Amino acid sequence: MLRRSLFLMMRNYMNAGTLLTVLLALAAFGACASNTSEHFPESAAQRDLGPGEAGVEIDDMQAPPGVDPVLFAELKAVLKVALLDEGVDRYVSAAPSGAKNAVADLLLARVDDTTATATWTYRNAGDYNQDSEVGGADITPIALHYKKTEDSPDWAVAQLADGDLNGEVNAADIAPIAANYQSTLSAYSVQMTSAPEEESSWTEVALAEFSGSSVPDGGGKRQFSIELPAVAGQTFRVVPLSGAAAGTPGLPYDYDGTGGKPVMPFEEREQIMDEIQAELVEVLQQFTELPMDERSEARAAAMVTFMEGLDGVEDPYVSGGSAWANFSDGRPLVVNTNREFVNESEANALPADPPAGQDGKETSTIHPQGRLALLLDGTAGQGIPTDQAEIIPGLTASGYQVVRKTMTIDELLNVGGESPVSIVHIDSHGEKGKEGGFQLVSATPVTKENDETYIDLHRDLSLFYGLNAGGKYYGLTDTALADIEWGLAPGALVYLNCCHSGTDSAAAFRQRLIDLGAATVLGWNDPVGNDAANARMLQIYDDALGLDSLERGTRYELDYKHPIDSPPMRPFSLQEIMDYKGNHDAVAALFDRDVLLLTTGSNAVLAPSIRRVWIDEPAATPDGPSDPYTILRLLGEFGTLGESLKQPKVWVGEQELELVEFPYSGFISAILPSGVSGPIQVGFGDGDGAIRSNKANITEWHGQFNMTLQSPGGIIIGNSGEGTITYNLVFDIHMRADVRKTRLKPGDTPVVQSNSDVYFMPDSSVSYSISGTLTDYDFVPGATYTESGSGEFDFKAVDFPIIKFEDHGTHMAGFVRAAENGALPKLLLTSRLRWMPVDITKYYPATGEEFDSGTLTMELGFGPDSGDRIELLLNEDYSIVPGTIEYESLYGPVTTTWESIPAVNPPDPEHGV
Repeated sequence: MLRRSLFLMMRNYMNAGTLLTVLLALAAFGACASNTSEHFPESAAQRDLGPGEAGVEIDDMQAPPGVDPVLFAELKAVLKVALLDEGVDRYVSAAPSGAKNAVADLLLARVDDTTATATWTYRNAGDYNQDSEVGGADITPIALHYKKTEDSPDWAVAQLADGDLNGEVNAADIAPIAANYQSTLSAYSVQMTSAPEEESSWTEVALAEFSGSSVPDGGGKRQFSIELPAVAGQTFRVVPLSGAAAGTPGLPYDYDGTGGKPVMPFEEREQIMDEIQAELVEVLQQFTELPMDERSEARAAAMVTFMEGLDGVEDPYVSGGSAWANFSDGRPLVVNTNREFVNESEANALPADPPAGQDGKETSTIHPQGRLALLLDGTAGQGIPTDQAEIIPGLTASGYQVVRKTMTIDELLNVGGESPVSIVHIDSHGEKGKEGGFQLVSATPVTKENDETYIDLHRDLSLFYGLNAGGKYYGLTDTALADIEWGLAPGALVYLNCCHSGTDSAAAFRQRLIDLGAATVLGWNDPVGNDAANARMLQIYDDALGLDSLERGTRYELDYKHPIDSPPMRPFSLQEIMDYKGNHDAVAALFDRDVLLLTTGSNAVLAPSIRRVWIDEPAATPDGPSDPYTILRLLGEFGTLGESLKQPKVWVGEQELELVEFPYSGFISAILPSGVSGPIQVGFGDGDGAIRSNKANITEWHGQFNMTLQSPGGIIIGNSGEGTITYNLVFDIHMRADVRKTRLKPGDTPVVQSNSDVYFMPDSSVSYSISGTLTDYDFVPGATYTESGSGEFDFKAVDFPIIKFEDHGTHMAGFVRAAENGALPKLLLTSRLRWMPVDITKYYPATGEEFDSGTLTMELGFGPDSGDRIELLLNEDYSIVPGTIEYESLYGPVTTTWESIPAVNPPDPEHGV
């Protein structure tokens, strides 16, 4: 069983043998032959050093980057002392020798009737950097991992420097370097015999060069793999070589033509599985009084006890809430007891989300380049309910091309292909083995025919047998998953809705998916009940796509505390969804389980999301508008894959706009042509923009504000007299603003977006008129004259626009604010108006004379304080509420009035715009 387990761990590296030299010997199948090899590998020149020369080499070594120079110097000194303590006159290159260097894990796996694949692990004590030679450079791994222990997260790599195998990397690990100094491997001679008791019978059948070996992805012990001639009944071993010199032979391996043990007949295996399944049905009715985790563990323990009494089953144990074992031929078996129907109190509580800012998360968002969504149901036919069907309409409405399939072994091995997938969603059983490997159950039933179909996967232990209350199914082992080939679109989401898929046991599988192009991988950190898993799935897709497809009103109210359809939910990035803390704590006591849906990779968006909209209107200047274009600016989550890939598209109504700026995933600018109106949307996916955002709009108002100043005689013109001059200003204002309410986080109550800018459009204008009669006492005592004048100014091309907005330029009106009750927005227009020089003509009726009185300049505000703003309240239909402002100015009483101004294209909460 040990050999079987090691073989399972090493299957990833079998293909490395393509670089190894295979020497076929005609006498390979003979009973007797000489043990002298006629084939020696090329090797570096043999080294011959005295202790002094070795010490000089060590002194010349410099601390590599990342290594503490002081520690490195101390380790060099310890090594020099250790070499002197060895008492060796000369250090000469030699093949690895001694019991510690004898290969003990040789395995052969059948390829066909006359061929097998041999695999084993590199053994050369003290060669911590695994470069084929034990030397001074091997203190570097000690320095890099100094004081690391079995509890260190990277122990899989650090343990290579634990030469004394005491569970800690320290200075004591220098002793194996000194004891094996200059031990060098150039190749392994693979030898065969039919009479292992006769040393002279061993014959070389293949030569495995060191250069053809490989180190596992992520680090670990170097592995060798080679294909060679082999038939049942032969015995094999490997012998280390350094040039022509041979080291200590490895332990012999008896090959039976399969992989070490005879294959169990299917009928016998099926009978055993039927007995186990019958017992499982009984056990699942027990331990109902225990909490879910304890219940699964207790049931798994009961199944282990049962399997211990079965012939043909070996080494049963409990792991991850399931029962594990091997059949007598080494094929693995898992009995699932942790995915089941759960009671309603558990189902009504979603698991708490992980805290914000998980390690490794990027702040920018990434969107899938493609549009294909693949839903794989690994529970089909097993009596396990899934709500996959409920997310199909929403995905389709969002622009995805949805394909739903039963997750057979073939489907699981061939995701994507020529049609890269943007979303892969898997519902299935996930299992976690004793040694930390993650296994995934498919919906392919166990049959005699399928056993033959997948014989190659059985031979290299890529398959296991999975039993649950619903039947017997094949699954893929951790090594198969870590080496899987999928066709994923850049930026894809992979949602592993199965137990243990977010744990360290599945880390290699998740990393493989990231390497294949996935932006985000979601997985559970523990066993999870079906209802909770399905509810979380619906919530995530609902929030990520802005769907409102989740028709579980009572349940949704539990988690969000507000109606989800007024306005509809806008899309959120996956990290926003994962970071959001709703009111889950209110029902935590009912669930009482620390089950988290964790993320691996970057922050993906499944649909673009518009948060805020504003329009940069051209400013008025004496020479005309400041810019030939009106710019539409959008703030939200749009995702990016870099400049080399497809950018998003922007529409207003049915017209696509020209992008001006797409600097990062949260901001887009586009040219807005005159006269174009309608809902604003952003789209991405396959270059056609079919995956659309929520709809947004800009509301318009076009109305008049009348300001009247009643100036007593002589105040404005500088004379004293009787009478009143009336100054009328008519503001014809055309303005636009985003006054929609939206959610800042998933589950939040929609709020007005304060600080959204309000701009006057270029066709806004101001006209004025002046009238009134005065009796002048100063210049022409007793004379009566009339002061009058009129004109119209706009924001396009005037020398002296009558309104100048001191704080923000000539075209900006103000801001959107939330009203006091928070129910509706209000508009605050700019704080100060300046009435620039205006020509006034005086007419004296008594003499018929007319005089040009010159120009005047005055400043007026909307209130007694020049900083007062005009506050415009909105009705429920977003029309502007009529109003009047009266105050006493320096020049006389000022009254500003406006009637109700209707809203054009107001927000439509029902449709999210």
